[in-house]
Amino acid sequence: MPDIRPLHKRKRVWAGGFALFVIGATIAGAGSSEASSKPSPTVTVTATATQTAAPAPTVTVAVTETATPHPTVTVTKTVTPASTTTHRSSSGSSGGGGGSSSGGSSDSAGATSHPAGATALCNDGTYSYAAHHQGACSHHGGVAVFFR
Repeated sequence: MPDIRPLHKRKRVWAGGFALFVIGATIAGAGSSEASSKPSPTVTVTATATQTAAPAPTVTVAVTETATPHPTVTVTKTVTPASTTTHRSSSGSSGGGGGSSSGGSSDSAGATSHPAGATALCNDGTYSYAAHHQGACSHHGGVAVFFR
């Protein structure tokens, strides 16, 4: 049958605890008497400061060269569109206003100055073959001229 008494009421626990206490006290008492008979070491701190001569200041000369500027080269490419005005047919008169009578219109068959199928001339000089105006020459700086 197990013991149902609380732990602090058990005699065996009390007897074991007392025995451990006595053993610990005996060891501590023996250790303290040995420690008192040994001489304790003393600590001595010694600091030494030494002054050294400061180095004499020296003069440093820095020579800086200035670079001569090189000429800047800028290349500008100008693209002229094939025709910026629409040709209006007139009754044969070559005077006055809108276009030439020599037949260089973009509406005439066979006399175009742009490749077949191109729908627009981009600002950087390339041609666009886009089916619609939206998005034509989007990565080429925009549209200079629409052909259709």
